[in-house]
Amino acid sequence: MFRYLKKCRSEFFIYSLVSVVYALILAATGFVYARVSESALSGNQQVFLISSLIAVGFFICDIYFDYLPRYLKFKLVNRIMELTRNELVATYAVEDIAQFEEKASSDRVSVLVNHLDVLENGFLIPGLSMVTSVLVFAFSLIGALYLQGTMTIIMLVLCFIPFLAPLINNKILAHTTKESQEEKNVYLKRFSEFVQAFSFIRISNITPVFEKNLETSSQEYAKRAILFSKKQSQTYAVSYGLSSIVYSGSWIIGGIFVFQGMLKISDLIAMTTLMGTVAGPIQTMSGLITEYLASRTVVEELTTILKGQSHEDKVQQELTEPIRTLTLDGVSSHNQQHPIFDNFSYQFLADKKYAIVGKSGSGKTTLLRLLLGVQSPDEGAIFINQINISEVAQASYFDKMYYLPQKTAIFATTIGDNLTLFETLDEAKALKCLEQVGLLDWFERQEAGFDTPLSSSKQLSGGEERRFDLARALYRDAEVLLFDEPTTGLDSENEAFIAETLANIKEKLLIVVTHSQSESFLSVFDEKVEL
Repeated sequence: MFRYLKKCRSEFFIYSLVSVVYALILAATGFVYARVSESALSGNQQVFLISSLIAVGFFICDIYFDYLPRYLKFKLVNRIMELTRNELVATYAVEDIAQFEEKASSDRVSVLVNHLDVLENGFLIPGLSMVTSVLVFAFSLIGALYLQGTMTIIMLVLCFIPFLAPLINNKILAHTTKESQEEKNVYLKRFSEFVQAFSFIRISNITPVFEKNLETSSQEYAKRAILFSKKQSQTYAVSYGLSSIVYSGSWIIGGIFVFQGMLKISDLIAMTTLMGTVAGPIQTMSGLITEYLASRTVVEELTTILKGQSHEDKVQQELTEPIRTLTLDGVSSHNQQHPIFDNFSYQFLADKKYAIVGKSGSGKTTLLRLLLGVQSPDEGAIFINQINISEVAQASYFDKMYYLPQKTAIFATTIGDNLTLFETLDEAKALKCLEQVGLLDWFERQEAGFDTPLSSSKQLSGGEERRFDLARALYRDAEVLLFDEPTTGLDSENEAFIAETLANIKEKLLIVVTHSQSESFLSVFDEKVEL
């Protein structure tokens, strides 16, 4: 809890201060009732009128301070959630690429959606609400002890009984919350799988299988959610029943104290009001503690993610000089015990073009990942010039290269931002790059030019996407270009156009992984590396 509150110390201080005032007003309500009733019983109209006017002013303040803590609480919670979302993105942004790729994207979306929802609604809101409840309870208890200590102690014993319920159910609820979240994640993964492969599923006539799986998963998720709600509702019911006994008991026991001459009627009214503000927070806290404790398992997982894995600080060298060579020295790499490379050595030289060819599973994409530095070899080393790639600051290396993946990444932003990858747009340079890849006619059809919104589902065909990616590479003007299957899925015309574009690239180290058997395409390269 404190980890998240530390992010917003000043907002939490203001919320706590307002909660103190709110609690004092609630605790004073009983005394205001007592004063009004006592003045009414006295028969003095003037005193009664003054007491009533004071009460009206008091209740106006009461109304305002009933609103203010709620507003400040949700303002504080939303500020914490904003900072936590940013922290989660920042944590993912610096995560090791290989480790990042080990998890499905749906797992990370699940953390953003589900874990943060539990943090907000099951942890922060109940936790902050408990601050107000504890203050109301404390000030009301002090007022009740002032009026009649013996009766207060008797009632207090009953008041604390509801706390037993959440304590007993804590372990069960914690597990049921986690199980409910896990089943929700399973459903989301299956639904994501269904959406992503929708066309293939429909064409393959296997839609009923997915519908059945989703229906079964949905039923299981609903079952887990209902089980948690049942356990939670039981604790609420017990808490409510016991709190009702406390409130009713305050009148009965208070009546006995009045008969014994130990309490005045006006004080009984104040006492029952105070016992309501003593029992009320206990009833509320019972439910809040239930939610708070039940959410802790999920929140602890989120906290672990945000803390990240500890890495030993190591000095990494900034790559400032031009890249002259990329060298694989005795590299061995395995995939699930299957050898991909065994003591493989090769040197790539600046200003030359290389085609990496081989059958599926021969390690072509793995070779690119090793050269990118996002995958480490099991044995051997990779060198940039004469520097081990593990000793080079990754960002400084990435600044000098451009990687074209198998699937073109199109972002939901403008053509200009997509082309420059969010750098400052040089229109003349951008137009030249689009012309070089044959997309100038396409661009001229866009009404808003570089400000035209672009999305992954519209405006570019498969061949146009690959050309657009090439335009990015040309605009980036990097020293090293690493392309992974730039012609996969393209017709011969588009393949020939890409070959022509690659042929026109000069004074770059170009490494292209390809399945192409076209002699005209392969003739573009200075050397062919067969794996």
